[in-house]
Amino acid sequence: MARSVDDTFRRAVDALQAGRVSDAERAFRKVLEAAPRHPGALNLFTVLLMRLGRWAEAEPYARRAARETAGSDVTLYNFGLILKQVGKPAEALEPLGRALALNPRVPDTLITRAGVLRDLGRYDEALADADAALALAPASIDPLVVRASVLGALRRFDEALAAYEKAAAQAPDRPEPWLGCGKTLASLNRQDAALAAFDRALALRPDSAEALQGRGMTLAALGRFAEALAAYDEVLARNPALPDAWIGLGDVFFRQGRHDRAVAAYDRAIALDATAARALLHRAKARMVLDRLAEAEADCARARALAPTAEAWQLAAEIAYYLKRYDESLRFYDNALAAGAGPDYLAGGRLHTKLQVCDWAGLDEDVERLRAAVGRGEPVVQPFVGLFLPFSADEQLRCAGIFVSRLEAPRLPPVDPATRRHDRIRLAYFSADLREHPTAHLISGLFEHHDRTRFETTVIVWGERAGSAFAARIDAAVDHVVDVSAMSDAEVADLVRAREIDILVDLMGLTRNCRFPVLARRPAPIQVNYLGYPGTVGSDCVDYILADGVTVPDALRGGFAEHVVRLPHSYQVNDDRRAVAAEVPTRAACGLPDDAFVFCCFNNSFKIQPADFAVWMQLLGQVEGSVLWLLDENPLARANLRREAQVRGIDPDRLVFAPRCPLPEHLARHRLADLFVDTLPYNAHTTASDALWGGLPVVTCEGETFAGRVCASLLRAVGLPELVTGSLADYEATALALAHDPARLAALRARLAENRTTAPLFDTARFARDVETAFAVMWRRWKAGEKPAEFSVDDNRPAD
Repeated sequence: MARSVDDTFRRAVDALQAGRVSDAERAFRKVLEAAPRHPGALNLFTVLLMRLGRWAEAEPYARRAARETAGSDVTLYNFGLILKQVGKPAEALEPLGRALALNPRVPDTLITRAGVLRDLGRYDEALADADAALALAPASIDPLVVRASVLGALRRFDEALAAYEKAAAQAPDRPEPWLGCGKTLASLNRQDAALAAFDRALALRPDSAEALQGRGMTLAALGRFAEALAAYDEVLARNPALPDAWIGLGDVFFRQGRHDRAVAAYDRAIALDATAARALLHRAKARMVLDRLAEAEADCARARALAPTAEAWQLAAEIAYYLKRYDESLRFYDNALAAGAGPDYLAGGRLHTKLQVCDWAGLDEDVERLRAAVGRGEPVVQPFVGLFLPFSADEQLRCAGIFVSRLEAPRLPPVDPATRRHDRIRLAYFSADLREHPTAHLISGLFEHHDRTRFETTVIVWGERAGSAFAARIDAAVDHVVDVSAMSDAEVADLVRAREIDILVDLMGLTRNCRFPVLARRPAPIQVNYLGYPGTVGSDCVDYILADGVTVPDALRGGFAEHVVRLPHSYQVNDDRRAVAAEVPTRAACGLPDDAFVFCCFNNSFKIQPADFAVWMQLLGQVEGSVLWLLDENPLARANLRREAQVRGIDPDRLVFAPRCPLPEHLARHRLADLFVDTLPYNAHTTASDALWGGLPVVTCEGETFAGRVCASLLRAVGLPELVTGSLADYEATALALAHDPARLAALRARLAENRTTAPLFDTARFARDVETAFAVMWRRWKAGEKPAEFSVDDNRPAD
């Protein structure tokens, strides 16, 4: 029997050496059937399967070989390499470590372990292994390439590119350095150079699926989606069982805004390889955009279990944030920071979550670090987050510019004004928020007041709107409703152009679920930023921003990429039909004392910052028995604010928290409060309008950016300019004086009640005429071939 096994083993070896793969495989299998622990057959059959790229089949044989020949560093290296290839990086570390313990001077083992450590996010250790391999084999490009890949993972892209270019110079006929150059240049947003590098790699290895995929992603980044899809079709035609190609195809669909198609492509990748962490992670991102948060969370958890990278932890943090599990979100952000170099916007996202729960520890230091990074042009702060940090208008412009630079898309050809001959100006509003949302609460009445003889109105919407009374009301008031939920960004842009929309009014700016790439294509000849985003979008693809003389005075003009159009009163539209519940609850029912002075602020918790809160606590300290009535956003914020009150010598029970409730009831309960106290640097916006509509005076401190000046605009437009202050000291003094002067406060309430029906702020028809005048001026300028320019709408203008 032994002689038969030995003879079969020799035949297997001879066949392997002669390249007769099928004969070798049959012979090795026959040996292992007779002698399952045969070390030579286990090792060489493993090598054969590795050469054939049959990594999953090789794993059990490599595992057995490692048991039978535990003293062989080669066997252990093979086992570790196979585990890496089948997506088990954590398990691969053990055999690779044992191999290096047996023979620490093997460059290939160090290189492979460096790649595993990189995949696990252990970048410092990965660099150390790459450097050790480079010291042992300075003439080899392999350690240089893996070192460059680690530098890329650390986001040290300039260093990574230099390393790849050095490797390419040493071995210009090897495709790996050119492939790395392509990936790194793409990360540096040098897409044309990246495409050339991928083409060079393909010239050296035409069947390189990785280079074809890189080429596809680069073409997508350049907005050449048809070519990108063709590149992936070519990959998949050659090998439809390639998970990475399905992932790349999904990524192209994701870039196009075709998120359902992206999910379907990721499904195919996962069906082929359930351990494909990147496919799971990218599917989680697509599902998060589609608001399928439970599914996104499950995908992200599986991806983290396979590869706990900083990117995976960051996505987990974002999902937990949207699920309002803020404690988990913070923990996941900390894990992302601990995992190594952070992805884009990691630090800003973490600070946003901290502010959401009113955790102010280290706030000043965090803000200064972010400010410095923004100054260096780094993508660390999402533009919306930058609005409620103490950033200047110029810093907010820089944040927006950094963000939108990655969302640019090929622009459609300019429209010839002579081709637009329709009788009415075609006006379209573009938003996912025309549903149960503050934007809809404010703007619903405007659609009903538009002059339908002059304007043909369309709303272009996406997302879930079923069952929304606001959506139904808006839809009934306009000429056309177009739901683009299932359309790509390019398809939406084509639709806007095909419908000959003259003025496209974007109501979202750079908020969550916006579709800025549509605007980037310039589908409409006139594009306007309005209402949903109180700041610049940082791009010349938007011509105008609607503001007023208070929100954007001349001193702030430089902080906007758009041309500022100033409306005569407040820029903010309001709906004069908003219902207020007839029945007002009792103070006792709301947890308020019957005879105390009630300061109120129903702003989101992330707007409450230490300086505001310090003033509020001083007010409570000076107004005996008074309480502060806040919106009950989340348990962590509630606990943190009560703790901060106690630190400042105020009984935490003097903070009363109001649960969310339907809008009519919410408006009615404002009558229980005595004075609304505003926040800075981001004011009350819709919440200030709510208070004023509900009959509650508001005291504000005028800030230094659009977001910090909105409340001042509202108060002036409702005829209460004396409630606008210029410093926190004056803000505190005004609020304190009103708390101690019931007669003056009653007079303010009476004036607000009268002005509510006569002042410009809540005159929706008047606002409609003002904004229509603005649109008409934009239209006339464009029809005359004039470039967009700043202008103001005169309140005393003659009838149009």
